[in-house]
Amino acid sequence: MVRFDREASVSLGYGGTLVALKNAFFTRKARLSSDYGVLKIIIQNYSLWIVNVYLSRGSKTQIQELFMNIHSYLSTDDMKFLIVIGDFNVKPWRK
Repeated sequence: MVRFDREASVSLGYGGTLVALKNAFFTRKARLSSDYGVLKIIIQNYSLWIVNVYLSRGSKTQIQELFMNIHSYLSTDDMKFLIVIGDFNVKPWRK
């Protein structure tokens, strides 16, 4: 589990994911905002960028800011190897 806002600790009632990869390592970690951060993982000489997201409101503005920040941090070539995961709190029935 990678936390950007504070040190990770295990608490009852909270979700999380632990991923163990053989022959993989983190080469970069950056906090893009208080709601998301980016990790670069190298797996068997392939780069993979992962952005973990928690958006409190899930508004269009928050989502636009998310992708503008990702675009400013990553190159066009890096964007080909990007996975964005997390809780967007998007409610499609909300306008």
